[in-house]
Amino acid sequence: GWKVQTEGDTLTTLAPDNTVAVSFWVPPAENFEQALKAVDAELDKVLKHVKPSGKPTRDTLNGMETYNQDGTAVVNGAQVQWSAHFIQAKRPVFALAVVAPNLWEGHSDELRSLVQSIIRTN
Repeated sequence: GWKVQTEGDTLTTLAPDNTVAVSFWVPPAENFEQALKAVDAELDKVLKHVKPSGKPTRDTLNGMETYNQDGTAVVNGAQVQWSAHFIQAKRPVFALAVVAPNLWEGHSDELRSLVQSIIRTN
Protein backbone atom coordinates (compact mmCIF):
# COMPACT_ATOMS: atom_id res chain seq x y z
CA GLY A 1 0.00 0.00 0.00
CA TRP A 2 0.86 3.66 0.23
CA LYS A 3 3.69 4.67 2.55
CA VAL A 4 3.57 7.59 4.97
CA GLN A 5 6.58 9.65 5.99
CA THR A 6 6.86 12.59 8.34
CA GLU A 7 9.56 15.21 8.44
CA GLY A 8 9.07 18.08 10.84
CA ASP A 9 5.60 19.48 10.24
CA THR A 10 5.18 17.77 6.86
CA LEU A 11 3.32 14.51 6.25
CA THR A 12 3.96 12.83 2.90
CA THR A 13 2.18 9.85 1.37
CA LEU A 14 3.96 7.89 -1.38
CA ALA A 15 2.40 5.52 -3.90
CA PRO A 16 3.72 1.95 -3.72
CA ASP A 17 5.62 2.50 -6.99
CA ASN A 18 6.98 5.90 -5.79
CA THR A 19 5.57 7.69 -8.86
CA VAL A 20 3.22 9.90 -6.78
CA ALA A 21 3.93 11.86 -3.62
CA VAL A 22 1.32 13.92 -1.78
CA SER A 23 2.54 16.17 1.03
CA PHE A 24 0.48 18.04 3.62
CA TRP A 25 1.80 20.96 5.66
CA VAL A 26 0.28 23.55 7.98
CA PRO A 27 2.29 26.73 7.30
CA PRO A 28 3.37 28.76 10.35
CA ALA A 29 1.02 31.63 9.55
CA GLU A 30 -2.20 32.92 11.02
CA ASN A 31 -3.98 33.90 7.83
CA PHE A 32 -4.37 32.71 4.27
CA GLU A 33 -2.20 35.42 2.66
CA GLN A 34 0.71 34.86 5.06
CA ALA A 35 0.43 31.11 4.51
CA LEU A 36 0.54 31.54 0.74
CA LYS A 37 3.78 33.54 0.98
CA ALA A 38 5.33 30.95 3.33
CA VAL A 39 4.48 28.10 0.96
CA ASP A 40 5.82 29.96 -2.08
CA ALA A 41 9.18 30.33 -0.31
CA GLU A 42 9.28 26.60 0.55
CA LEU A 43 8.27 25.50 -2.96
CA ASP A 44 11.05 27.60 -4.48
CA LYS A 45 13.50 25.34 -2.59
CA VAL A 46 12.13 22.17 -4.23
CA LEU A 47 10.44 22.99 -7.55
CA LYS A 48 12.59 24.49 -10.30
CA HIS A 49 11.52 25.82 -13.71
CA VAL A 50 7.90 26.03 -12.54
CA LYS A 51 5.32 26.44 -15.31
CA PRO A 52 1.71 26.81 -14.15
CA SER A 53 -0.82 25.29 -16.55
CA GLY A 54 -3.23 28.20 -16.23
CA LYS A 55 -4.67 30.62 -13.74
CA PRO A 56 -5.27 29.51 -10.14
CA THR A 57 -8.81 28.42 -9.35
CA ARG A 58 -11.00 28.51 -6.27
CA ASP A 59 -13.26 25.67 -5.27
CA THR A 60 -14.63 23.93 -2.17
CA LEU A 61 -13.69 20.62 -0.59
CA ASN A 62 -16.15 19.20 1.94
CA GLY A 63 -17.29 22.72 2.84
CA MET A 64 -13.80 24.27 2.96
CA GLU A 65 -12.65 26.86 0.44
CA THR A 66 -9.65 25.81 -1.65
CA TYR A 67 -7.19 27.68 -3.83
CA ASN A 68 -5.72 25.43 -6.54
CA GLN A 69 -2.94 25.55 -9.12
CA ASP A 70 -1.19 22.92 -11.21
CA GLY A 71 1.56 22.71 -13.77
CA THR A 72 4.97 21.25 -14.50
CA ALA A 73 8.39 21.69 -12.90
CA VAL A 74 11.74 20.03 -12.37
CA VAL A 75 12.55 18.25 -9.09
CA ASN A 76 16.05 16.83 -8.57
CA GLY A 77 16.67 17.09 -12.31
CA ALA A 78 13.49 15.17 -13.29
CA GLN A 79 10.44 16.60 -15.07
CA VAL A 80 7.26 16.33 -12.95
CA GLN A 81 3.64 17.38 -12.95
CA TRP A 82 2.36 19.05 -9.79
CA SER A 83 -0.94 20.05 -8.26
CA ALA A 84 -0.97 22.47 -5.31
CA HIS A 85 -3.94 23.14 -3.04
CA PHE A 86 -4.51 25.51 -0.15
CA ILE A 87 -7.34 24.31 2.04
CA GLN A 88 -8.94 26.99 4.18
CA ALA A 89 -9.46 24.95 7.33
CA LYS A 90 -9.27 26.13 10.95
CA ARG A 91 -5.67 26.93 9.99
CA PRO A 92 -4.61 26.93 6.33
CA VAL A 93 -3.43 23.51 5.13
CA PHE A 94 -1.24 23.13 2.07
CA ALA A 95 -1.31 19.97 -0.06
CA LEU A 96 1.12 19.32 -2.89
CA ALA A 97 0.92 16.34 -5.23
CA VAL A 98 3.94 15.60 -7.42
CA VAL A 99 3.89 12.87 -10.04
CA ALA A 100 6.05 11.60 -12.85
CA PRO A 101 4.71 12.92 -16.20
CA ASN A 102 1.48 11.33 -17.44
CA LEU A 103 1.10 8.95 -14.49
CA TRP A 104 -1.86 10.66 -12.73
CA GLU A 105 -4.33 8.27 -14.31
CA GLY A 106 -2.72 5.18 -12.81
CA HIS A 107 -3.48 6.51 -9.33
CA SER A 108 -6.63 8.56 -9.94
CA ASP A 109 -8.95 6.37 -7.83
CA GLU A 110 -6.54 6.37 -4.90
CA LEU A 111 -5.99 10.12 -5.14
CA ARG A 112 -9.74 10.77 -5.35
CA SER A 113 -10.29 8.69 -2.19
CA LEU A 114 -7.52 10.56 -0.40
CA VAL A 115 -8.98 13.95 -1.33
CA GLN A 116 -12.52 12.96 -0.35
CA SER A 117 -11.26 11.85 3.07
CA ILE A 118 -10.12 15.40 3.94
CA ILE A 119 -12.70 16.91 6.29
CA ARG A 120 -12.86 19.85 8.68
CA THR A 121 -12.28 19.06 12.34
CA ASN A 122 -13.47 21.21 15.19
